[in-house]
Amino acid sequence: MDANVPSMSNDPNPPDHDALLAARAKVDAGAEAAGERVFLELLSRHRATSSRIEQLACSSLISLYGRQRRHFEVITLASRLRAIADVAEDGSDSRMYAAFARASSWINLHAVEPAELELGRMRVALADVDPERAQNMESWYRLLRTRIAIETGDAELARKRFAFYASGLPADDSITRDEAHARDTHDAEVCLLEGRVERGLELVASAESVAVEAADVVSTWIVKLRLLARDARHADLRAGAAPFLDMLERFLDDLPFASQAAWDGACCVMEVLDGVDDAEPLIVRAWDVASTSLVRRLQELQRAADVLPELTQSDPRDLDLFRGIRDQSQRWREEERDRLLPLLDRADEALRSSLEEPLILICAWCDSIHVGDGRWLPLLESYEAVGPVRASHGMCATCAVATPIE
Repeated sequence: MDANVPSMSNDPNPPDHDALLAARAKVDAGAEAAGERVFLELLSRHRATSSRIEQLACSSLISLYGRQRRHFEVITLASRLRAIADVAEDGSDSRMYAAFARASSWINLHAVEPAELELGRMRVALADVDPERAQNMESWYRLLRTRIAIETGDAELARKRFAFYASGLPADDSITRDEAHARDTHDAEVCLLEGRVERGLELVASAESVAVEAADVVSTWIVKLRLLARDARHADLRAGAAPFLDMLERFLDDLPFASQAAWDGACCVMEVLDGVDDAEPLIVRAWDVASTSLVRRLQELQRAADVLPELTQSDPRDLDLFRGIRDQSQRWREEERDRLLPLLDRADEALRSSLEEPLILICAWCDSIHVGDGRWLPLLESYEAVGPVRASHGMCATCAVATPIE
């Protein structure tokens, strides 16, 4: 599990503690679904007890969802963890971890203001935990402050904060893989702001060599592609985007909770290839990956809401912020839809012309038929236009905009 999760070393060891330890071991071994079931069961059994087990089950679930980039679940569960910690006798560690988890997720959602608020809470909470724990979390606090500077595009402040963060890291011979990946990736992002492309690419190569989690691999690739785009290396961009999309598609096929990482990666590909010659097929592929990722993410949220009441009872302020992010995403989708319709039409025509029999696209959401020129018609109205042909599923422009983002 995440090394930042509150420790169990000083706790008594009744059966539920044994179950929690075993579940953490399962997650570390890759059996994330099995570990999640145990965390959820313990959280339900100890609900509203403010016990140490409730705190540890909640923080373990937050850590797992953080690895899977399930930001909404992290933010809402961390609110519950904070509420538990506020009434518990030994809640200082959990209070600090809740602020850390919420700050990290808000930054990943590009929401700087709430992230800064949580970092302020984390700073206060660090004074109440034991010195060794505080020293470890101080490093992550500095890293999150660096990420905020990167997010705001302030190269000078980002470099200053990164140097302060790096000064507190262990020597290279004792640094962990997670620490090395975080250090090199964020150093590369600062180089991107500074325009130091070659140095940034060296750091990305170093980060790639220690990345383990799927989301870490994706984040490293995103920085790499943006560095290439900064230097207008179009041939390298096209050459890099193809295997990156292959990897994102594999993640969606093989990993149960890769949708957010795949969405982030696909959106990056669309961003960096905008205006690049001969990149249309890659942009269309990226749009397909993004659309699939979005649907998967909505399905994940629905399943999570069935077992986590917190997701439907979130803090009103959190919900307002999420609605703002949703509205921004909706506008982005509308703009991308308008921009990509000609590309999607051309891709459809190329696919149809490559087949011996004609092929039509049916929207998987509303069953309308794509008849060309960006038009989607109801099934009965479109039959005369397309005739008896083979069919495959796609996503029409109306559904691309109307499908809600929770």
